[in-house]
Amino acid sequence: MIVEAHLQALADLSHVFGGPDYVKGGGGNTSVKNQENLWVKASGTTLNTLTPESLVKMDREKLGTLLSIETPALPHEREALVKTVMESSKCEGETGRASVEAPLHHCLDHTFVVHTHPPLVNALTCAIDGKTQAADLFPEALWVDYIDPGYTLCTHVHRMLEEYKSLRGCHPGLILLENHGIFVGGDSPEQVHELYLHVMNTLRQRVGPVDAFPSSCEAGPLQHALRAIYGDDAALVERHLPHTSPECLTPDHIVYAKSHYHRGPVSSASIEAFQALHGYEPKVYIDGDRVVALAESPRQAHLAMELIEDAAEVAKGSLAFGGHQTMTSEAVAFIENWEVEAYRQKQMA
Repeated sequence: MIVEAHLQALADLSHVFGGPDYVKGGGGNTSVKNQENLWVKASGTTLNTLTPESLVKMDREKLGTLLSIETPALPHEREALVKTVMESSKCEGETGRASVEAPLHHCLDHTFVVHTHPPLVNALTCAIDGKTQAADLFPEALWVDYIDPGYTLCTHVHRMLEEYKSLRGCHPGLILLENHGIFVGGDSPEQVHELYLHVMNTLRQRVGPVDAFPSSCEAGPLQHALRAIYGDDAALVERHLPHTSPECLTPDHIVYAKSHYHRGPVSSASIEAFQALHGYEPKVYIDGDRVVALAESPRQAHLAMELIEDAAEVAKGSLAFGGHQTMTSEAVAFIENWEVEAYRQKQMA
């Protein structure tokens, strides 16, 4: 049947764009749609393990009501209402929690939509001169200045999409989200592949090669100091860091590596001072050219390290576009307190 073939095609797309060149951890989401329904990745799952059975089937008419309802002004009240509408939009028998970006997938005219956070793309979207240079490199793309993800992003982009369509007669196949990532849409898997290939090849020519990170390194003074404080059972991952790893480049960096890193020599006093200042114990420790991720489990520590390395790669690539820019303090606070991201991190634990 046509529906089953489309769901399998989406699973295949998700596996291709679920690798480390495109997403880290549980990041990114994909969807396929017809007139009545949208099938979208479940929150907290990974693209590279997605199956047709794990997709969440949604009623597009119900989901579309999010574009017109009046929402509360307070963020936590607004997000609670959006969550309720999202849950009520799931078709009978669906138990997964749909990706928070499902309404935005619904807004796009394209049959297939693939949203990822490639470090090569974010070298552009997280760059000081990214917007200007994106207009030159990808004149067909829609650039979206940073806005809180989820419902706020969806309603904002919906208005931009309608304006774009009124001018050009169709929705864009490329949407670049500042300090976030990229949406690619097409009416066939081949169109999605072609657009991604165009974007990645264009950016590789501008950015050039990025030094690979070593897969492991011997424990150094930084890790030994943390072992002395937290004990031999602490989950630690250490790397040599050849490039600067900035804080708060994208929401993913905040979710998995926290908003602030402990920098410099480690001691019980320095950790207590950090916690007093930021309200939590650090997950990332950087001293010189060494970085250690510390978490409650090896999986969480490795995820944090993935995002540390990702941030370093993004920052190095951004030099081709004027250097990196971080998220605002207001944007960071939203992500830190967003229930959706807390849920995603819990699912990936």
